[in-house]
Amino acid sequence: MSTYAVSFKLASDSTYHARYESLMGQIRACNTVWTETTSFALVSTNESISELENRLYFRTLLLTSTDLLVVIDVSGAAATIRGTNSYPHTLRALLPRITEM
Repeated sequence: MSTYAVSFKLASDSTYHARYESLMGQIRACNTVWTETTSFALVSTNESISELENRLYFRTLLLTSTDLLVVIDVSGAAATIRGTNSYPHTLRALLPRITEM
């Protein structure tokens, strides 16, 4: 199973809410999901990075002409966190090497 960071920017227009909900629905379909920060998610899935990116794009309402989607493999990556974290166990499951500052 791999862990990926998903970041996105959606254009603000009349279809923003529908595009956001379609993307978040696909993100929530992953095995483990952490979404405490804005326009960002950490997910674990058995999918390859290409399979995940394709699902997040082609099974949502994202628009290539206005929106941006970035998927990064962070499996085994070191990380730090500072501040209030409501879901520390989920975050640690996704990023076992995370250090609280």
